[in-house]
Amino acid sequence: MPTENRSSTIEQHDHVEGIIDMVSVPREIIEFAAGLKWHAYKSGTDQKDDQLQALSKLRAILAKPSPQPHADPIAWMVGTAIWWTKEEAERDAAAMGLPVVNLGPCAGLGDHERLRTELVESDLAFVRASTEAEQLRAQLAERDELLRELADAPPAAMELRLQQKVKAALSASAEPQVKP
Repeated sequence: MPTENRSSTIEQHDHVEGIIDMVSVPREIIEFAAGLKWHAYKSGTDQKDDQLQALSKLRAILAKPSPQPHADPIAWMVGTAIWWTKEEAERDAAAMGLPVVNLGPCAGLGDHERLRTELVESDLAFVRASTEAEQLRAQLAERDELLRELADAPPAAMELRLQQKVKAALSASAEPQVKP
């Protein structure tokens, strides 16, 4: 059986990969921020202020995620072959008996935002758990110190003050604190 390269349009991959992270920026802002375009100014300070403002605008534009023009796939995969048109992929899938897998920006931003929210919530839960663990460690350290003090005291010389401390510590540790 002859071997054939079913993905004959794979050379397009480099081109597509290069434009995935592109952002649309007004040419005038880029030229002005880069110092390629100048306006008539009364002073160099005005020019510098405007250039800093253009840089600020540019940073704001670049900080935003690039908008996805549509939620449709940009390519289709059959086995290990990648096709740039759906028709070619479907033809190949029928010939090979394999499923067609959509590639590209198929998921909406809703999933992204939901996962980001879940990540923030899990980070907060981790911080709360860490804080609670630290508080529990501190309570255990206090208990250990109290028990060391008790262990070092002569048996007959245990004072009322020490007995009260031990009873208070034991009563506090006997009642579990459940948070709602």
